[in-house]
Amino acid sequence: MSQESLNATLEAVCHRKISMDTTAFVLGLLNGISFGMVLFLIAAGLSIIIGVMGILNLMHGALYMVGAYVGWR
Repeated sequence: MSQESLNATLEAVCHRKISMDTTAFVLGLLNGISFGMVLFLIAAGLSIIIGVMGILNLMHGALYMVGAYVGWR
């Protein structure tokens, strides 16, 4: 491989612009928001249970695990 072709290839690779498709950005944004909402619901449920009962009820984690398994299948 000649030096000229190597330089041309390197220049083509280095100057390639990385652009994100708008739909990919919107989908990533919506996935992040929905995952944040799920985490908020879990945290709010645990906070309410701890505030009312005064103890940590770990059943929330088990129900979250069962729901994730059912949603995956």
